[in-house]
Amino acid sequence: MDGKTVVCGLIGDPVEHTLSPVIHNTLAQETGRNLVYVPFSVKAEQVEDAVRGARALSIRGLNVTVPHKSAVIPYLSSVEREAALIGAVNTLVPEEGGYRGYNTDLTGLG
Repeated sequence: MDGKTVVCGLIGDPVEHTLSPVIHNTLAQETGRNLVYVPFSVKAEQVEDAVRGARALSIRGLNVTVPHKSAVIPYLSSVEREAALIGAVNTLVPEEGGYRGYNTDLTGLG
């Protein structure tokens, strides 16, 4: 890890059980990517601060898990059409002015 390491992560509550860091960090290591994936435990009252903080720290992307998939939407700069229809996002991608929210759950089921 160094000053060029790409930081991605997961926000939710709880996150202690998730295997996502093992999966993403192993994949990054095996493919030679300078990337780290970090789980962040975020309480309901901290969602706005978490999104703003992630943006301020240039976190490259975030996954969102329960219970924040709907609660995070007001703090995003935009939301992809299908995610807006569902009313939930699970992926945040940086864009000018904030994060854009996507829902990849349906794609995974298709």
